Order: sequence, then structure tokens, then C-alpha cells
Amino acid sequence: EHAFSLAFGSTYSRDACIESAQDTYARLLSATPGEPNLRFETLGLIAVQDNGEVDLGKARDLVKVFRPRRDGVLTMLDFVKSTDSVYKEFRLLQASIQNSSQIDIAFENLLNVFFYALLITIILGIMGFDPFSLFLSFSSVILAFAFMIGSASSKYFEGILFILVRRPYGIGDIIHVSNVDRDTSPNGSVGWIVQKVSLFETVATWVPTLEKASFNNGSLANSRIINWKRSPNAKVNIQLHFPIETKYEQVEIFKRAVEEYMKVRPREWLKLNGFRVNQIFTEQSYMQVTLLVQHREPWQNIAQVLDSKSNLVTYCSEVQKKLGMKYKAPALPVDLRGADSFLPMENNTAENSTGAQSDEDTSDAEARMNYFRLIAKTRHQIRVT
Repeated sequence: EHAFSLAFGSTYSRDACIESAQDTYARLLSATPGEPNLRFETLGLIAVQDNGEVDLGKARDLVKVFRPRRDGVLTMLDFVKSTDSVYKEFRLLQASIQNSSQIDIAFENLLNVFFYALLITIILGIMGFDPFSLFLSFSSVILAFAFMIGSASSKYFEGILFILVRRPYGIGDIIHVSNVDRDTSPNGSVGWIVQKVSLFETVATWVPTLEKASFNNGSLANSRIINWKRSPNAKVNIQLHFPIETKYEQVEIFKRAVEEYMKVRPREWLKLNGFRVNQIFTEQSYMQVTLLVQHREPWQNIAQVLDSKSNLVTYCSEVQKKLGMKYKAPALPVDLRGADSFLPMENNTAENSTGAQSDEDTSDAEARMNYFRLIAKTRHQIRVT
């Protein structure tokens, strides 16, 4: 019930942990009256040793956990989010330990089968019986049974080695299962949340719809397993379009604006890894620019990564507008030859259904075509041929 300490408060559930974090923040804030938000220097007192020196390792750990702003301010929301993140890691560790103990028990039971079989063989040999002749008497039955379960046994032992030796995931990890012969998406892959792992199967939940499914471990052994939790900080690719008339000075100003945006949000972004022009499309009059940024969180916390990406894309769009770099696609001509069937037509007579049209119908269709050209040119700036 008190995972962090008695002074912190109750942590028997996630809601109780959040309430205790809010109370702790209020008590820490009372140490600096008049301040609207908590200063990180108050938390930094934890790293001060008895001799007055600062434990640099502990200080770095505090910065890594709470991620204060550049001015040293830590809001209540940031404090609670940091505490909640540590609490979830603690609960996942407990679940992983419990699941590992269950796997160890199942593996122990499997070894006991071979142990007792060997023990019975030794006892029969001591008592004067020939165990091999006994086994040979059942050889025909054993051989037929081996043919029946041969494929299943192969998958079974393959799955056991997959879990005990390879260990590709743990409880709470988000994974993506794919064919090893196919490349993965550069924008990230949708995955499964691992709920339970045993020697025989893996139970996971599909992230988009929260549908639960079970997998045979043997069927996963030959697949590529992408583990989001064990992956490093997420890298995000953002594609932008700049007008081909954009000056080099405008591009530099845009790049500095993005870097400044990331610096003032240290809890979200780690660094700008790349900013380059990939291609120039002269016919469409734009340049394709790739913005490669690295998030503070791994893909395991996909919701935070996608929210930060959405905010950054919106910010880039606003900067493009202010710098006059917003790309507008040029008007393209539309060929309506042979498109008379898409125009509203009155019901034809029996004579028209055979393919013959009167001069009146032809002139009416041309009039409608001319009217359409006029609307396209005046309202939508489209040149119709």
C-alpha cells in the first residue's frame, strides 16, 4: 500500500497514487510560500549529502524522472505525470516477477517428467528388469503416437526455447509481429500489449481496438518481434512541402524556430536529428522536406509520442504561414472530353436509346458544357479544356 514511502501516502491503486502525489506536491510547495509552482531546487535537496556535497548521480536521476522546464519550474501536472510513470513501471515489474515465477514453475514441472522417467528406468535396472525390453514392447505404439504428434511436439519445444532462451518480450510490453522477409514501416507499427506469457501461449491485446487474442509460442518463433518498450527513444519522420520559390534564409529561420520549440519542451523532445530537402518537384512547384526528430519517450508510450507529433506538425504549419512558406498546389486543367455521361441529362426517348440524338439534344448538352466551364473558371480557378 505504500510503494514509495509512508510520507508519500497510499499507493494501493493508481487513483490513490495520484491523490498522494497531489498532496505531496502541495506539502513541498508550502516550503516556498508565494511561489505558484514548485521549484526543482526544492526536490534537489534530496541529492544533498550529510557533508553538504551534492550527489551528482542522484541529481541526474531526479532530472531524468521529473524533467523540469528550462527555468527550473515543475508544475503539479508534470509532477503527477512523473510519479504516475514511476508507479506504472513498479506495477509492471511486480506483474513481470509474478509471471516469471509461473514460467519457472511450469518449466520445473516439465523437467520433473524427464527426471521421474529417468528415475523409474534406474529403479527397474536395479530390480533386475531390463527397461529397454519393456520400452521395445511398446515401440510400435510409441512410433505411431510419435507420427501423430510429431509436428505439434516440434512446435511445442520451439515455443519453449522461444520463451526461455530468446525472451523477446515481457508483461506490459507493446510488440509488433511481422514477417522477417518484409520491411517494417518507417512511421512506426501498430502492435499488441502483452498480458500474459506461459510456456505454451502468449495472451495479448490489440492496441487500436483492445481486442484480446492468444498466440501459440511456436508460431511466433519464426517471426520478427519488434518490442516498443526495449526500443530506444522514438524517432518521428515529418514530411513537409515548401514552395519552390522559398529562399534559403527562410528555411534557416524555420529550422531555428523548430529547434527553439523543442528546447522549451524538454519533457517531450530530445533533439532534432535531421532537417533536409529530399526531392524537388518542379512540375508541382514544391520541395519535399523531411524533419527527423527524436522523442523523449519510447514507442511504448505511443499516445504521448503521437500527441507531441501532432502539436509539432501544427506548429510547423503555423510557422510556414507566418514566413510565407505555405505551399499551395497550382490549378491543373481538367479534361472533360467524353464526360457527358456525368452531366445531368433528361430522360431520353426510345429513339435516343438506340444511339440517335436530335440536334436539339446536342445543342443542349453543349450549352451545359459551356456553363460548367464558366463555373469552373470563375469559382474554382480551374481551366477546362
